[in-house]
Amino acid sequence: MLVTVRNMFGKWSKMLVFVGFLTALGLLSMADRAPGAVLGGLRWVRSRGQDIEAALGIDWIDLGDMPLAWDTAGHLVLWAGAGMLGYAAVGQRVGGARLAMALLILSGVVEVAQPLLSATRQLEVTDMVANGVGIFAGVITASLILKVAHNLGVKRLA
Repeated sequence: MLVTVRNMFGKWSKMLVFVGFLTALGLLSMADRAPGAVLGGLRWVRSRGQDIEAALGIDWIDLGDMPLAWDTAGHLVLWAGAGMLGYAAVGQRVGGARLAMALLILSGVVEVAQPLLSATRQLEVTDMVANGVGIFAGVITASLILKVAHNLGVKRLA
């Protein structure tokens, strides 16, 4: 019998996935200065990242020399994912604009906290802009997908 997150947690499954994604996003943002309690998880994430790097023939995780365009694209994609998952979890209840503003504030807090908690990371205006564009793109995309699905008579996407 296949057990899914939805079967285990029912109506809370989308919220759990969304919170888990935000947690992983936060860990990635603060990866070089996490307390000992989360170092094992960070080692696992870093190890998976290094596996991907090896497959692609790149080495950006340890070297910190990721080109600006790739770093900015990474911010956009990650926060677009947060926007889409957030809209799926709570967007229809709280509204897309409120969700986007909450995520934008959260992304700003993460960016502002980086230089305070690390000697190697700093606040980047381009990262904040990419975060905002990603958030709004994710929320808009998710809302459009759900509206089209509704218009087609689809009762549940997942």
